[in-house]
Amino acid sequence: MAKDLVPIVEFCDITFGYTPAMINLNNVSFKIYPNEYVCVIGHNGSGKSTISKVLSGLLTPQKGYLKIHNQKIDRSNIHLIRQKVGMIFQNPDNQFVGLTVEDDVAFSLENHRILPQNMQSIINIVTKATGVNSLLKVEPSNLSGGQKQRVAIASVLSVDPEIIIFDESTSMLDPNAKEDLKSLILDLKNKYNKTIISVTHDMEEITKCDKLIVVNHGKILKIAPPEEIFQDRAWLIQNSLDLPYALRLCYELNHKLPSGKKEFVNTLDIDEIVEDICSRKK
Repeated sequence: MAKDLVPIVEFCDITFGYTPAMINLNNVSFKIYPNEYVCVIGHNGSGKSTISKVLSGLLTPQKGYLKIHNQKIDRSNIHLIRQKVGMIFQNPDNQFVGLTVEDDVAFSLENHRILPQNMQSIINIVTKATGVNSLLKVEPSNLSGGQKQRVAIASVLSVDPEIIIFDESTSMLDPNAKEDLKSLILDLKNKYNKTIISVTHDMEEITKCDKLIVVNHGKILKIAPPEEIFQDRAWLIQNSLDLPYALRLCYELNHKLPSGKKEFVNTLDIDEIVEDICSRKK
């Protein structure tokens, strides 16, 4: 990342606790740059969801401050978060307010004072982008979990935020819906130039991100690209972090190799492993 590039998000020594005895974030600092895809990982209670709530303006730091586009956020300009940041929650049912998919996206536009005559074209664009354009007249109760998350994303996308936060958004989905959502997240970054911040337990998702922020007990343990973090297996074990499937498979394959055989290269790409296995059978 270019050193002269201005961060789109900056945490500056932020501290927050729900009670004096429970400090969820302790002097947390990091920078996120435009069009980055950043995953925040950590155990339950590590502080990662508190980070997403500060980012979205749901919580106010007790110490330190948040900057968006190099502007310090306070009560006088909290509207910048509403303009720049959209959030997708773990349970999409918590975001539905409309009787139909179309109504739900329209409600988001109404909240941002979009003129009624401009709404339908925006609704058509964002529902097509998220693959729910055939569901406009469907009631939310008749949608699958994956479809509900796509509608929630369409509602957020309709007001064109620069930053989209996903807070454990794949955790309630079946495997197919998870893969579809992770593919859509990559589209939001690559096709629509969004900055993505994903709070997640999904170790397969993090293999696709640009940068990992590892949190524990309210502090940052490490910030680095995923391939760098997963090189240090001892550190992962020490911090009780799981390995993505591709790396676990590499370790298992190498463990079972006969003496003298060339080891499989540790990789986060399962296709590389499959290609290596097939090449050895020729």
